[in-house]
Amino acid sequence: MKTLVTSILLIASFYTSYSQQVEIVSLYQDIKKDKVSDFYFLSEDFPLGSIPKIATLKSYYVYHRGPNIVKLFKAFRSFSHKLGANAYRVDTTSMSRDTIYTTITVYFLDDQEIEQNYELFPKNKTVIFGTIIGDKLAKEFKFDDKEYSIKPYTYYVLDNDEDGKSKLQTGKFSPSTETVKNRKDEGITYIAFERYSFGVTTTGGFVNPTFNRIGQSYLTRINYVDPELGQFLMQMLQENKFED
Repeated sequence: MKTLVTSILLIASFYTSYSQQVEIVSLYQDIKKDKVSDFYFLSEDFPLGSIPKIATLKSYYVYHRGPNIVKLFKAFRSFSHKLGANAYRVDTTSMSRDTIYTTITVYFLDDQEIEQNYELFPKNKTVIFGTIIGDKLAKEFKFDDKEYSIKPYTYYVLDNDEDGKSKLQTGKFSPSTETVKNRKDEGITYIAFERYSFGVTTTGGFVNPTFNRIGQSYLTRINYVDPELGQFLMQMLQENKFED
């Protein structure tokens, strides 16, 4: 009963602070008192039986309406921190008209488990996202001189050059170039094409906007995306598959 009352109070306080609704589907143990600040996606290869399962959460966002998918991530992260959880795995996603419903289960990882989880992800990759704010047009770009077209709400997973430096070029007219640096032993670099930025943040948002340019009659910005948000976007968006 005490746990149930605490959960209700948590939800009530959450509604006061955030417009994005999060619902507790199941609470598996008492709320942990550990102070957490990160929110990691758990690799499919990570053994879940070895870590504390905290709760299953549910929320939604409206498709193609502003930065709602980013608000969804921030809502899940903030609410999970109230429960003492710092990791998650997406259980289900479903669509009804223009609304995406998402269920995740959240866990607690210690420092050693965080490192173990990190090592399970591929290295020396760049993930490029199409727009998720504003524009509904495809963006054209070159990565190591190969041409791509990316639609909104999709992404590519690309191999970096072997020396850890890849060239990203955007815009048809007077194109601008960005060098993506990533050593072989490093993880994934996440990049998004956006007209707008949510501001420079340390977690859960777009970080380090590198340049603006005029191209295809609208302003395009390249943003490096925080890895925690990048991992979440990969679970929610559609990957562009290469043709054989």
